[in-house]
Amino acid sequence: MTQQRNLLVEAQAALQAGNAGEAQRLCRAAIAADGDSGDARAILGASALLARDAVSAEAEFRAELRLRPHAAQGYLNLGRALGALSRTGEAADSFLRATQLSPNHPEAHFFLGVAQRKQGRTDGAAISFDRVIALVPHAVPAHQNLIEVMREAGRPADALACARRAIQLCPAEPEFLRVFSELAADFQFSQADDDLRGILARALGHPSVQPVVVGAAALSAVAADPSVAALLAKAGTVETWPADAVEDAMERLGGNGLLLRLLGMIPLCDPAFERLLTGLRRRILMGDVGRDTPSGLTFAAALAAQCFINEYVFAETEDENGRIEALIADHRPKDPWTLVIVAAYRPLHRLDLDWPLSAAASSLGDLIRLQVDEPAQELNLRDSIPALTGVHDTVSVAVRSQYETNPYPRWVRPSVAPSRGSVDAAVKAMSGGVHSGQATTNGRTEVLVAGCGTGQQSIWAATSYDGAAVLAIDLSLSSLAYALRQTRAHGIENIEYAQADILNLGDLARRFDVIECGGVLHHLGDPLAGWRALVPLLKPGGLMKIALYSEAARAGEVAAQALIKQRGYSSSAQDIRRFRQDILSLPTDHPAASIANATDFYSTSACRDQVFHVQEHRFSIPRIQAALKELGLTFCGFYFLEAGVMAEFGRRFPNDPGMLSLENWRQLEAEHPSAFRQMYQFGVLKPL
Repeated sequence: MTQQRNLLVEAQAALQAGNAGEAQRLCRAAIAADGDSGDARAILGASALLARDAVSAEAEFRAELRLRPHAAQGYLNLGRALGALSRTGEAADSFLRATQLSPNHPEAHFFLGVAQRKQGRTDGAAISFDRVIALVPHAVPAHQNLIEVMREAGRPADALACARRAIQLCPAEPEFLRVFSELAADFQFSQADDDLRGILARALGHPSVQPVVVGAAALSAVAADPSVAALLAKAGTVETWPADAVEDAMERLGGNGLLLRLLGMIPLCDPAFERLLTGLRRRILMGDVGRDTPSGLTFAAALAAQCFINEYVFAETEDENGRIEALIADHRPKDPWTLVIVAAYRPLHRLDLDWPLSAAASSLGDLIRLQVDEPAQELNLRDSIPALTGVHDTVSVAVRSQYETNPYPRWVRPSVAPSRGSVDAAVKAMSGGVHSGQATTNGRTEVLVAGCGTGQQSIWAATSYDGAAVLAIDLSLSSLAYALRQTRAHGIENIEYAQADILNLGDLARRFDVIECGGVLHHLGDPLAGWRALVPLLKPGGLMKIALYSEAARAGEVAAQALIKQRGYSSSAQDIRRFRQDILSLPTDHPAASIANATDFYSTSACRDQVFHVQEHRFSIPRIQAALKELGLTFCGFYFLEAGVMAEFGRRFPNDPGMLSLENWRQLEAEHPSAFRQMYQFGVLKPL
């Protein structure tokens, strides 16, 4: 027996070293030396699994169980072999037997949950993964699977709760913050404790989370604070509050860390908060209240940052305008308080101020960086950006002019892809494994971002693909300078920016593995002409990602555009502010009122892009089908769809697991017109 034991120790070592053949040889020798044994059969089965011989593995594990029929590990191993043979039901039975023999065996419960999930038995899978977590609280794969099971079962609130628990139990795993943010995007919290607010604050800083995605949820958590809720309930009457009530409000808001973080990061997309902040800004200006309160300057500086970020979209009365212009005209040096008041109404970098800012730098450093230093950097960067093509098309010239005045979107912190991958992996993920992408050359993925705007998309692309080398083009130098500043500030080095018109890219010599063109073609005079110009630049087998407005999903915007025309509004900042107040005063059943639910409504450049654009086309799925046929491109899936839309498609069309039938999508959109409110975002392949 000693000889057999020694041989099995050597066999186990060979197995752990990945040498299946040597492990099997040693096990055979051990059996020959001292007879059959369960340990030998277990190692032989594991070696067969390592060698991807599931048939032999099943035989060996069954032989093991004949020798020791109550071995929980044996049933676990047999289940793994059966799973590899796609015999999921038998595998689940084997894993279940393992849990019965060893109720506290976390691995057995985990594999049982995986098998149950494959069978669509979501309730059973949830119980199994929950059991693993009870046994091993930091079991990351169990948390991941439980969250996904809840998603698949159509239980988003439970999925969010599971993600929150995962963050608490696995604090070193940042991926759970990203998943939590995805799930929280559609939630409004009516109650929030310090733990939830802390998670949301961390999520806002996660590198793979766009702050605007989790912003609404975070803002609802701020509003759930009873002291803030009391202020919001009377936000429309700030003008009548006594001075001490205004100062008390500033103290409450200035002491709310999550709110301060939001104010300095994204436009607050909520009418009640807008009313409150607009009223407080007016009282600070007209009544000079808050100067001497402990948190007064902190709150006022955060408010000024918010106003800069939303490009002064808040309503402004004539007397406010007169007061602020008088302050600007007085060129005597100002203290930090007065500087903040001005910054809450006008961007400091655009004012001819003879005020020394150094004295304010210690207390207002972040605000001066935001409003003075960064715009100065962008101005200096404009001359460094090359022009690849001219811009001559009439519509292109008009669109360029719009974005020179209003670069869109403005953002403070970028989001990067959670991991890099191949083009092939991206195509498979998008198409449910139906389609494959072409392999890139020398590990380098050539990417064109056609219409990069202010750089968010180019940064995401640069961090998404293995060996990405990105060329990002746009019509607007203001947008490109913004993008270049942000790209450099965040240490991203694989993006080249250039000014160009998509329509004039015919002479470009480079060819690309991936072309991304999101929210651009529908702003051309002839969208199909722009699309045609891009197709020759894509390598055979390459992936093109397109985003287009949906006619059905933009019914609210179309109604708003009719209102703009009816009331004669221009696209000036003043008229955009007036228009927004008109929208906010509409009855909720007015067809245009719904645009206030979109994040684009809450900043000047975004609102202009939303409903004041100089050129807009809207598409339908049949129109997309016709374009793909003409261009010779293969549809490979929609992406960035809300979970509820995907789940509904799966229920409606179970025989289309890859979700690739555009006819099925046409039917779904007819039943759910808002399904593509985030645009038709889809991938296409160029045939080899």
